[in-house]
Amino acid sequence: MSIFRYPLSAPVAGENAPLEEGATEAIDYVCFQRSTVSYNDTKKGAFSGYSFTPPGSDSVKRDPNPNRVYLAMPKQLNTGFAPRYKQIDLGVVGASALSTMGADLGGDLKDVAQIIQQAAQAGLPEFASNAIADVANGLAQAGGLSGGLDGNAIQALTKGRVFNPFKEQVFSGLDFRTHNFNFKLLSRSEEEARRVKDIINYFKFGALPTAGQGETVDTSGLTEAGLSSTIAEGVSSLAGQRFFTVPDTFNIKFIRVKPDQVSADDNFMHFKIHPSVCTGIQINYTPDGQYTSFKSINGDMVQVPAIQLGLTFAELKLVTKGDIKQGF
Repeated sequence: MSIFRYPLSAPVAGENAPLEEGATEAIDYVCFQRSTVSYNDTKKGAFSGYSFTPPGSDSVKRDPNPNRVYLAMPKQLNTGFAPRYKQIDLGVVGASALSTMGADLGGDLKDVAQIIQQAAQAGLPEFASNAIADVANGLAQAGGLSGGLDGNAIQALTKGRVFNPFKEQVFSGLDFRTHNFNFKLLSRSEEEARRVKDIINYFKFGALPTAGQGETVDTSGLTEAGLSSTIAEGVSSLAGQRFFTVPDTFNIKFIRVKPDQVSADDNFMHFKIHPSVCTGIQINYTPDGQYTSFKSINGDMVQVPAIQLGLTFAELKLVTKGDIKQGF
């Protein structure tokens, strides 16, 4: 197992500062660990979802990557929740109908008919105003004239009032939480520059799929039909590349590590995050507005000393009240 940690070493006290004032006792990190679904090691009816498992199916096996990334806390750490609501206009008829939904009608159709009749009577003024407006607008359009009259306009101009829309906010669902992390990675040595490169590659490999896993296609029939072996090989090659493997998921948590230790505290910090997928990677090799780089050493690729790394993750499970009690 390898831990790609940035920074490699904790800040230390200055020569002229007392140790208790300048030393760093611990560093808070964001820990990232990839996990891959093992589709070849599943039972019949296995399901890879996170939010739920259908009845009669088993969860697939997930293989955690032995390597992890520890990145020191970014300057900004945010989380948010996005319950969705939609506005609906009940109108007087809809409001009247809903007001009776909780009543015990006893299955009497007469009571139901009476409720519908009363709701319709309550909506007659609005219906009449809208009908008059439609007729007036239709006549205006037929004569090539402008017209934008509606029921509310008629009531406002003649009665000094408008219809109450009986507007309501109706809960319609949840959105998955997303998390954005922005890190500025400053390499202070060749070793730290290599470590930054390992960290970036770790996220690249986890966020992107592999092309392949297509079934082998027998192209003997194509050659027998008169096609050249080159074309047949091309068809077979394309068939082998017709699938993308599903990228890795990421387990993300906030941890505290002491400078003289490798392992982290088991207690979680701030809030928990459900397993997530990486939906965006942004790498800026010139965060300070000017390109600079280390010299090439032993023929290795040149690495820049300052990199801005942006990561976006989306959770695979919706957060509910039960999750909040568990620290999400």
